[in-house]
Amino acid sequence: MAVDVSINVPLVNIIGQWFKNYHAKKYDSESEAAVSRNNASIRAENINVDNIPNEAKKAIETAVYVTGTDLKAKTNKPQSPIELKNNLYYVGQMESEYKTKTQIGGGPAKSYWQVEPSTAMDIMKNAPNYFGNKFEETFAPRYGVNAKDKLINMSTDELSNALEQDDSLAATFAAMKINQTYD
Repeated sequence: MAVDVSINVPLVNIIGQWFKNYHAKKYDSESEAAVSRNNASIRAENINVDNIPNEAKKAIETAVYVTGTDLKAKTNKPQSPIELKNNLYYVGQMESEYKTKTQIGGGPAKSYWQVEPSTAMDIMKNAPNYFGNKFEETFAPRYGVNAKDKLINMSTDELSNALEQDDSLAATFAAMKINQTYD
């Protein structure tokens, strides 16, 4: 396992945070949930940064720049950029193995980090503190001045397309979800 971050967090913690706070899928039985956690564990154990597409690596760097010191909602403490980077690498690995930007089996999730347009919209509406100068500086060239306002006024299909096509935007929303939900 070659992750280019300098933090030693037990994999069980990474998988646990992802399962509880990012994946957040409801299962009909504990056995179904256990299978999902086990499959995620296998994917996480197989992470190899050398196999992650360069555009995903650049997107993670952008997301960490934009949100890497934001306050974590549950603790009200600043996020660690290194911890966030680590989590983003693993979320992409567990969600898509960096092989697809569309949800396998159909569904609304887009990008390597499988961000749903409804999740992005919820963050824009309910977590305004995540949209500061760095967000505007990064995304105004793509979406226009007041980038958040332009994004929040997109239709679901337009936002879905943006999440699928703009890796940096998707990684940034994934980082915001991490900041919003992880312990």
